[in-house]
Amino acid sequence: MQAAISAATPLLIAVCWLCGIGNASAECCKESLTLHYSVLGSTCGSVGGRNIGGQCSITICGDGKPLEGTFCGQSPCNVFGCECAAGCLLGNWKESFLQRNSDQKIEIADETWNNGVIFNFHDFVHSIPIPNLNLNIG
Repeated sequence: MQAAISAATPLLIAVCWLCGIGNASAECCKESLTLHYSVLGSTCGSVGGRNIGGQCSITICGDGKPLEGTFCGQSPCNVFGCECAAGCLLGNWKESFLQRNSDQKIEIADETWNNGVIFNFHDFVHSIPIPNLNLNIG
């Protein structure tokens, strides 16, 4: 029994560390904003975006710059998007993007807020095809 407890101790410590226990005030920088737009007289890449299906798209952080990596921290964050030592990239999101690219004529078509969830278990489960079973016995 003692061996099992001592073998599980490092695993328990690792799980607690990954969950951020003991650092409840850590700043999380999970949010990002995806903009769909057009650039009059130029290309999507002229403002850092890409053409996806005939429409320009870019995912930005609060400072209006393109998202680099997974989260919008000023410094690296943990795997959950928290404990970003220098805090989050701040700004006015879409307004910061437009101001940074004020030399371009950008028209925003729509915007989508992203919450930083890399894997959504609910969506995954509902995407599994389940055969329609007829259980009428009689």
